[in-house]
Amino acid sequence: MDYHELVIPEHRTKPKFLKWLDSAINPPISAQDTLNNLHNQFDIDKAIGAQLDRIGDILGVPRNLPFQPSDGISSVMLESLPTRERGLKYGRRAIRLKIYTSLPTRER
Repeated sequence: MDYHELVIPEHRTKPKFLKWLDSAINPPISAQDTLNNLHNQFDIDKAIGAQLDRIGDILGVPRNLPFQPSDGISSVMLESLPTRERGLKYGRRAIRLKIYTSLPTRER
């Protein structure tokens, strides 16, 4: 929303008022953008790298899984591997499984 359009005509030409208005409006908008980005960075489907590591740390799911996946790829889920997408897939799957098993039985 453009708050400058809501300013009464008497103040529209006053540079000090317009600067004050900008200083009052911009921080909340910046905070809202930060909150939106934070949500996107820690979405399991969108997170990669450090964000996915952090989600795993919070839930106790390490990036190096203690088992060998059934299709024969390494359990080390590093992004530098040629099988990056598979690694991310298994990492996300392990995180989802941890969340699912943490839910009370009636919510599953």
